[in-house]
Amino acid sequence: MRTPMRVTRTKNRPECEIPMSEVFPATLLHAIDRWQKGGDHAAKMRRGERLKQEVLVLNDANLRWCPEVVYRRLALPQKYIWTFITTGALPETISAWTLDPDVARGLKGGVPPEWRDGKRWLGVILEHKPKPEEIIVNLDALWVDVRYQRSFKEAAPEKYAEGIRRYENSQREVVLDLARVSLKQIWSWGGYSSSVEDLTEMFLGAKPTPQQIDWVRRMIDEHEIQIGARWTTSSGARNVTLRVIERAKSSGLPVPEDPAFLP
Repeated sequence: MRTPMRVTRTKNRPECEIPMSEVFPATLLHAIDRWQKGGDHAAKMRRGERLKQEVLVLNDANLRWCPEVVYRRLALPQKYIWTFITTGALPETISAWTLDPDVARGLKGGVPPEWRDGKRWLGVILEHKPKPEEIIVNLDALWVDVRYQRSFKEAAPEKYAEGIRRYENSQREVVLDLARVSLKQIWSWGGYSSSVEDLTEMFLGAKPTPQQIDWVRRMIDEHEIQIGARWTTSSGARNVTLRVIERAKSSGLPVPEDPAFLP
C-alpha cells in the first residue's frame, strides 16, 4: 500500500513531498540534541560538524531554507572590539543565530557585565540575511515539521532531555556556517548608562545629597527612563559604530575603507 504523502508549498519555499509516516533518523536527533545542549568552543565545533553532516545526508532543502533575517549576540572583550573596528571583520564559525531579536537581546543574560576577569566587555547583536549555502539547519522550521515532532515524541522520555526537550523551540534557532562577520552587520550595541548617583552629580555639578538622589530617581521612574544595562536601536547602533570608527581614525589606527565592511 502506498504511503500517504503531504506536499508542502510555501511562497518561495522549496517544494518537498513528505511521507506522513516517516520519521527522522535517530542520528540526526542525537546531533541536534548535542548541539542544543551547548558546550565549550571545542565541543561546539565538533557538534556543529556532526550536525552539518547529518543534515546533508538527508538532502532536504526545506531544512536549509530561511528567507528571514537572523540575529546573533556576542560578548567581546574591548581588545576584540578594536580588532573588529580596525579590520572591519571578525572570524566566525558554525554558530547559533535566532529569528527573534528579543531572544538575541536576552540570550545568556542579555547585556554582558561591563567588567569581568579584569577586562572590559561590550555586547553587540549582529544581523544577517543568510544565503542557502550558509545554512546548516533551520531548527525553527524543523520544530513544526510533523516528521520531527513524531521522531522525538516516539523516543523514550529520557532521550534528548538535555537539548531538544529542554529548549524545544524557545530560541527560534537557525544554525549557520560563516567565515566571518563584518562591522556593517552590527544591529545593536549593548552597554551601561551611569548610575542614578552619578547622573544626579552630573546634573547638579556637585556631590548630591540623599534627598536629591531620591528626587532624580523618582523623576526617572515617573518618566520611565531606562538606565543601567540597555541595547541601542538599530539606527543608534549605526551611529555608535561610525563614532567608534572616527575615534580610531583620530587615534591614528587603521580602519577599513572597503564599503563591504562599513555601515
